[in-house]
Amino acid sequence: MTTDSGLQQDTGTTLPQALPDPFPDANTDTASLATPDLVCDCRRMLRYAGKNGMTLAQQLVNDIAKLDAILVARRMAPVSDVAEALVAPWSEAADAGGGDAGQATPGPVNAQVLLLMVHQDLSALIAPATALTLAVSEPSPGKHRLMGGVPLVVKSAALVAVVCALTFMTSAHLLATADNAAAGTALDAAMSGAGFDGMVLLALHIFSGAALGAAFYVLVKTQPYLVKRSYDPRYNAVYIARFITGVIGGVILATALGPALKQALASIPGIALSSSGVLAILGGYAAEAVESILQRIVEVMLAAIRGDGSDQAQAKMTATQAETRAAVENILPDLRDASGDPAKVQAAIQKIRTVLKNS
Repeated sequence: MTTDSGLQQDTGTTLPQALPDPFPDANTDTASLATPDLVCDCRRMLRYAGKNGMTLAQQLVNDIAKLDAILVARRMAPVSDVAEALVAPWSEAADAGGGDAGQATPGPVNAQVLLLMVHQDLSALIAPATALTLAVSEPSPGKHRLMGGVPLVVKSAALVAVVCALTFMTSAHLLATADNAAAGTALDAAMSGAGFDGMVLLALHIFSGAALGAAFYVLVKTQPYLVKRSYDPRYNAVYIARFITGVIGGVILATALGPALKQALASIPGIALSSSGVLAILGGYAAEAVESILQRIVEVMLAAIRGDGSDQAQAKMTATQAETRAAVENILPDLRDASGDPAKVQAAIQKIRTVLKNS
């Protein structure tokens, strides 16, 4: 069997000292060694492919069998979920004498290269899922399996959604009491001077509505990735930032833009935005819409301050026309003097065309 030094000589390079040896020596106490990441990834991907009925190519099957034999010989658990007693021993002589040409990796076996090839083939097989996404969505041993495979960001969004939904309904019920509804609708009454308690309830109602809409957005957008087990933890910061912007957008829409938006949408049939809490939910779910509204307001303000630019455009066009007219008038004497000379006439006409083209 090829030794560790032989493996390094085959590739021409040595492994970095910071990385663990993917195939420790058989005499080493394996209980004190952490399981290599690549081997764990292969084991996890192969288990996922088998449970989902994916077909493995014959070459990949043979490579996995060869890799299992090497691992068992080094007192490590095989990649496949096969009892170690069923793993056939492997030797280079037996492999060289096999008749299945093209069905397995040919030539002397470099265990490191074999492991990388198996990892690469399994990664291509389970796409769009990856070893990283499978590790994130795999329940921890001994943990509750109801939400054991759900990423922490999604768990947090679900918890926030439940808490905010209860808070939203409770605050809406308290705002709908007779004291707060004396001046019209519940929320309008609270905004019209129902007292400090009413304002606190209204603020809690709007904030919980915005957080509910933002959490609902996160849950809806991550659901397809959870189904395919392709959720990438590198996007955790993106979903957290989107939740925060959703809460801010919901508060802005319900408090700053709510009265004007209600009035603008009052004439549209089928749209009734009588509650600031509804606006907060919409703003939390569609933070991009709030951004578009704010951007439109900024454009209107800039147009009001700077003007619409029509006066400047008209003045520029008038100046350009005057310059063109003066340039043409300077060429006309040359055209009159060139009577009877076709070459001069053609040159004067060309000058006029150039002036008109550049104007």
